[in-house]
Amino acid sequence: MQILKSTFRYVLSAAALVLCSGALLAQEPAAQPTNMIFAQIRAYSVVTSFQVPNPAAAGYLIIKSTAPITFTPVDGTTYQKGQGVGNGAKVMYVGGNNILSVREILESTTYYFKVFAYNGSGAQINYKQDNPLSATVTSAAMNAGTYYDILLSLIHISQGIVR
Repeated sequence: MQILKSTFRYVLSAAALVLCSGALLAQEPAAQPTNMIFAQIRAYSVVTSFQVPNPAAAGYLIIKSTAPITFTPVDGTTYQKGQGVGNGAKVMYVGGNNILSVREILESTTYYFKVFAYNGSGAQINYKQDNPLSATVTSAAMNAGTYYDILLSLIHISQGIVR
C-alpha cells in the first residue's frame, strides 16, 4: 500500500505510482545505498563509491558539503549537478552510477556526503528521504615542496646546472 504524499493522507492501492499534490510519482525506492568508501584521496580530488541497494534504484542524488548536511530532496523536484541546495551543500551527481570522482576538493578539508536513492524522472521523481547514506572524508594535505623541487630541478637542467 502506498500513502498519498501531500497534506491529505490517503491510502492507495499497491500500484507503482503515488499521488503527490496532483502529480503521479514513481514508486519510492525500497532501500538506500550502503557502504560508502573513499579511494585515491588527494589534496585536489577523491573517488567515492557505494553499494547499490537490492533492488537497485533508478538513480542516486549525491550531495557534498564542508558542513553537516541538513538537506532533504523534495519529491517531484529534479536537481542538477552543481546546484546549491542550501547551507553550503551542493549537488555533485545525479544518475545511475555508484562511482564518482570528485574534483572540487581543497587540501586538508573534511567533506560530508549524503546519497539519496530515487526512482522516476522529472515531475514523477520520488526520493527515498529517510536514512540516506552518509559519510565523511578528509582530503590529503598538499606537499608543496615536491612540486617546487621538481620545478626547480627542471630549471636547473634547462640551464645546465648540476646539483
